[in-house]
Parts: sequence; structure tokens; C-alpha cells
Amino acid sequence: MITLILALFISTFTLIILFQIKKISKRYGFYDNPAKGQNKIHKHPISNIGGLSCLIPFLIAVIISYFIEDIFSKKFLIITFITALCFYSLGRLDDIKNLTPNRKFLSFCLIFLFFFPLEGNLIISDLHFKYIGLFVDLGNYSIFFTLFCIFLFYNASNFIDGLNGLYASTAVYWLLFLSIISGQLTLPIITLIISLLIFLFFNFKNKVFIGNSGNSFITCFLASSYIYFYNKYGNFYCDEIFLAFLIPGLDTVRLSIERLIKKKSPFAGDNQHLHHLILKNFNKNIAYFSVMILILIPILLLLLSENFYLAFTLSTLLYFTILIYLKKLR
Repeated sequence: MITLILALFISTFTLIILFQIKKISKRYGFYDNPAKGQNKIHKHPISNIGGLSCLIPFLIAVIISYFIEDIFSKKFLIITFITALCFYSLGRLDDIKNLTPNRKFLSFCLIFLFFFPLEGNLIISDLHFKYIGLFVDLGNYSIFFTLFCIFLFYNASNFIDGLNGLYASTAVYWLLFLSIISGQLTLPIITLIISLLIFLFFNFKNKVFIGNSGNSFITCFLASSYIYFYNKYGNFYCDEIFLAFLIPGLDTVRLSIERLIKKKSPFAGDNQHLHHLILKNFNKNIAYFSVMILILIPILLLLLSENFYLAFTLSTLLYFTILIYLKKLR
């Protein structure tokens, strides 16, 4: 209860910032200009201060957690504080300069390699699958595999960021799912959930975006938290995580392959994401709820059937059935 009260109090900073959207955005240039990207849905510049509105209370929560909680290690919290600033800055620079995929990838790798290996629980050393009955020791490939997974997740999150409410709602789902399966409630996670819910209110009104800055630090914190809890507590498994991220992952792999076939960078932006394809034939509400339901289905199927193969197969078939149907409508 005390943690929830603290989180609610800290999250008021999100509300304060978002009530000052126009003033702060105009003064410091927090705007997403549709002229900078061909895959933009909006027609006029909109504030992208949403990332900052979530970052400030999150950092405060991390500092307080350092002194009053022992769920995360102190080393993890220090690394989280520093890397949140680094990934936010990288995303903010991308918002302003529209960085090339190669520069973003190199910067991402440098931040990861400099900080993550300092905390052993931030490196995936083995893969334990409950429903498949498989255990894999990664050995010397642990760091590289961890980097690959986090970067893949980073790109998958970018792919669902482009429709009001979609990224923030999915992030809330992933944070709640992590808290439930790990059985751990910690101040930074609860604060971030509340901040995202406040942000969603303004985002749905088309007043503010999360921006690459917000997407970057939130996604990387999500990834590091899953890895940390997986290593430290060992009470959830890779197949559960895999299904929670399945649909964004499928969309990422599908788009990357399509771009490579067209001799384009797999990290380049376009308007072929699943929500873009739905928007070409339906309104924003249908696009939002369709993608959110699709993201939830793999875990719901697993809970109902307790069969990984069934949940994976049905979810994958549903994704590609919808995809084929949407492409036929064009």
C-alpha cells in the first residue's frame, strides 16, 4: 500500500508536465513534425514530450527504490538510472536529427556493452522452457544473445509505436504481466505504469506522443527487468515471455524479411506495420483494439490450454490470416 501511495505521488510529475504541454514544448522544441517522415499518420506537429513526462517520475522512483526496497539490487538500480538517461538521450537525438539505423544500432550496442555486463543478472545465461521441456546453457554466447534479444525487442517496440495509445497500452500490459508472473511489485514499475496511464489520457486526445525518447528508455527498462527477474527469481519461463512478445515479434521479423527482399535496411521506417495496414481500411479505434487483442491472445490461449504449441500455432495463424486479408483489401 505504501508503495502504491508513493507511486501515485511521484506520478503527479507526469500530470504537471502534461498540463504544461504547449508551454514546455514550444520553449524546448518538443514536437514531432510529420514532414520528417513518410510513415507519419498525423498531419500537423504534435508534442512528443510524453517520454520526458514519464522519465522524470521514473528516475525519482528509481532513486527512492534504491533506499527503501530490496527487490532490485542496488547495482541494477544504478545501471537503470544511468542507462535510462542514455537511452532517453539517444531517442531524443533521434526525434530531433532522425538518426540513421546504423548510428542508432552502434549507439545502442555501446550503451549495452558498457553497462549491462556490470550486473550479472542482466545477462541471459540460460534458456529454461517450461511447456516445451527444454533447457539451453548459452555459455560464452550469453552477452551476444542478450544484446540480440534486447535489440530485437527494441525494434519490435518501435514497430508498434505509430498509433495513439498502442505502444503505451502494450507497455502497461508487459509491465503488469511481468509483475504478475514474477510476483514482484516494485516502485519503479508501479510508477511507470501510472505515468503511462496518465500519458494515455492525453495521447488518446492526440495532444502528445511518447516519442522515440520515451519508447527507448521504457523498452530497455522493460527488457532489463524481465531479464533481471528471470535470472534472480526463476519463477517464470522463456516460453511465457516468448508468447507475451509474440505478435510484435512476428511483425518485426515479417517486416525485416520484406525489407531485405526489397534490398532495404531492415531497420528503416515505413507504413507497412500491422496497424498501418489496418488503418488503410478501417478507423483508428478498430486498428487499436484489433492489435491490442491480437497481442493479448497468445497468453490467453496459453492460460486456457496450458499448451505452448497450441497457443503459438493458433496465434501465428491468426496473425498471418489477418495480414493476408488486409493485403487483399488494398
